[in-house]
Amino acid sequence: MTYWPLIILVSFTIPVIALPFFINYLKKYNVGQKIRQEGPNLHQHKMGTPTMGGIIVILALMIIVLLLVPYNKYVLWSLIITIGFGLIGLVDDLIKYLKKRS
Repeated sequence: MTYWPLIILVSFTIPVIALPFFINYLKKYNVGQKIRQEGPNLHQHKMGTPTMGGIIVILALMIIVLLLVPYNKYVLWSLIITIGFGLIGLVDDLIKYLKKRS
């Protein structure tokens, strides 16, 4: 039996349900894009756009892979590498947020 239809459905459903709640949480605590005044005027519309949305995508991926995907070393290494790139994105977003710059 193939699990791929279930995996695709769950991988789409988790972020679609979780992201609106996470975005509202980020907006509540004013976690958003900071744009410098000396930057291009075209970037000003991004002011306040919530950052760190990748957290939900990476968490959904981890849940799906750990619960639904048959284990093998390639799956494990793919997950580890993806989490590594997700951590790089998280650190980048945190630095931008904490230093209040883009």
